[in-house]
Amino acid sequence: MLGDEVFAMLSYALLTVSVVVLFITFDLRMTFFVVSVVLLVVLYMTAICHYWGLYMNNIFAVNLTFALGIAVDYSVHIAHKYLTITPPKTLTSNKEMREYKTSKAISVMGSGVFHGGFSTLLAVSVLGFAKLFTFTVFFKTWFTMIIFGLLNGLIF
Repeated sequence: MLGDEVFAMLSYALLTVSVVVLFITFDLRMTFFVVSVVLLVVLYMTAICHYWGLYMNNIFAVNLTFALGIAVDYSVHIAHKYLTITPPKTLTSNKEMREYKTSKAISVMGSGVFHGGFSTLLAVSVLGFAKLFTFTVFFKTWFTMIIFGLLNGLIF
């Protein structure tokens, strides 16, 4: 029955994420992209952790909740910067404006997001040498959420 509770928790959390991101960005398309990134990170986490032999327990469920926040953090900064950049008047087509805004958003916010994720990864990497089950689960879930959160947030 823990799986049903976790599914309900994730559903409520994703609904909350959707409302908050929509409130921050006021853009349905960007909200869809951010929520898609969050869903992908949770999906990747469950798949990789299944591969690593972890099962659904309280520790994993709590870390899935953290994954929602981390994935939002990595993607919403870039999404917000994309929405607030004003392209120059010399760009005439929508494609040129989107490419300009994308490159500026990644160049301005991408390094900060990457450095934040990398420093978190360094802090969590110490737990990779632990023998306790709790620390092993914590390391595997955080390693997965940071790597996939950064990849999806910066690339997708």
